[in-house]
Amino acid sequence: MHLLYTDETNIDPAISDFFAYAGVAIPGEVAGHPSSRNEAARADNGYGVDDLLKFNTKERPGHVSPEAHREAKRQVLEEAASHGVKLFCSFILHRVASSRQDARLNEINRICDHFNCYLNRVSDHGLVLIDTFQDTNLLAFLRQKFSLGLKGLPYSSSYRLDRLLGLTWHPSALRIFARL
Repeated sequence: MHLLYTDETNIDPAISDFFAYAGVAIPGEVAGHPSSRNEAARADNGYGVDDLLKFNTKERPGHVSPEAHREAKRQVLEEAASHGVKLFCSFILHRVASSRQDARLNEINRICDHFNCYLNRVSDHGLVLIDTFQDTNLLAFLRQKFSLGLKGLPYSSSYRLDRLLGLTWHPSALRIFARL
């Protein structure tokens, strides 16, 4: 079983040309292993327990040097690679997307499709965990992904995401539609 954790960045078209949506997938049996090493990398490089380790250099805490920030990121990425973490990423021009919400939902589709294809190649199944965002239609959208899969494709009315056992938009909400 693989777990895919997703999130977006570059939401504001005034700041960036592209909306980006990505997910990191990790085999479930090793998902807990990188955590202690990542905490050590944070502490070794001057991060406090309340400090966020973001990959955007502009968001690093003021008391962490740029060199320590780079080193912490290097250690986290090295640890992720050693545990078979895979990155799925998709970009869409803000000028192409009709809205931020449209961009987000289209890119969730794309990431879920690529994750499903990957799971097929490795003969496994997975869960998709989508970072929280405000959308009154999100529950219906996720139900559609789970029940029908992808819709509106050029050569078929729908494509089932048969390797996905469930989707949720917030792990603590426990609203997982599961085929377990």
